Amino acid sequence: MGASPTRVWPRLLMSTALLVVVLALAECVTRIVMIWHPLVPPPVLKEQKHCAYDERLGWRNLPGVHRPDMYGPGRSLTNNARGFRSLEEHSAEVPPGRTRVVCLGDSFTLGFGVDDQDTYPAQMQRLCPQVQAVNMGLGGYGLGQDYLWYQSDGAALATDVLVFVFIDADMNRLAMDEFGGFPKPRLDLEDGELVVRNVPVPRRFEAEGSAEAREGWFDRLALVRLARERAAPVARVPPSPEEWRHTLDVAGAIMSALARQSAERGQHFLMVYLPKGQRASRRASAVAAWAARCSAASGIPLIDVGAAFRELPPEELARMFLPNRHLSEEGNALVARLLLHELAESIEGFPACFD
Repeated sequence: MGASPTRVWPRLLMSTALLVVVLALAECVTRIVMIWHPLVPPPVLKEQKHCAYDERLGWRNLPGVHRPDMYGPGRSLTNNARGFRSLEEHSAEVPPGRTRVVCLGDSFTLGFGVDDQDTYPAQMQRLCPQVQAVNMGLGGYGLGQDYLWYQSDGAALATDVLVFVFIDADMNRLAMDEFGGFPKPRLDLEDGELVVRNVPVPRRFEAEGSAEAREGWFDRLALVRLARERAAPVARVPPSPEEWRHTLDVAGAIMSALARQSAERGQHFLMVYLPKGQRASRRASAVAAWAARCSAASGIPLIDVGAAFRELPPEELARMFLPNRHLSEEGNALVARLLLHELAESIEGFPACFD
């Protein structure tokens, strides 16, 4: 015979109360332990100060944002109405008497660590007022997100020259489903065609201070944080040779697609390779070698900034980078001069601002 309901309910209530007491004790013990052994903090990106979640891109620049002293005193960040880092607005058409260059890239193009006026697109304009350099750079982006962002927002601008600026890490990000703990889209090849994976992108990225970004009581529980920390994915293992070749194939398809699109629009398209930090500047990387092969096979012009950096004396090279390995004000200035010189040399009618 089954137990009487009058006996089951007291036992159930007692078991529930005991479970609550055990969980409460475990929470207290975990919090005490965390005082001496803090858990890994939740993912944080500097971009959360000026970006918002986007279901197709993962995150995108917020339009009309101004963050004073974003990177320290006197180093502010400003986005225009289109969500591009700039102190000026960009019309759909090229302004009369100017040549528009759209600079597509990651945090190096954004100008991570320097003021609005010290990014290399801003310095291109200052060195050559006939040029309007559009800053389509965003931190954490890889080749895939750059491509998707250009299709979403960049292609709406009439353009004379499109330069795709990338570093070694952008190739690795191409094969990743997340960056810094935040989900992102991933481009892939299917029957020779580019396809987008991991979309809609799972919603985890939120602008700093938004209601969604603030943790609820459940998220603040030490036990919950411990469980999530233990369940966090391990460090990404290096890709196998087959995976790396596939990533290079996807990268080549992206470059070819942009070259075709540019030709159809009557604009020039170039690839630009940038080294990340002093150490990377001292040697040619596998990504730089791939870019050279891609350029030779496809006919897409390549500007290898790393080659120019390797010619600098060590003390001058050191001034090109910030401690975080991004370009310093001087580094951005050098890139601006190199791009203007190379574009004037390779494109007929491009403004010649240097002798």
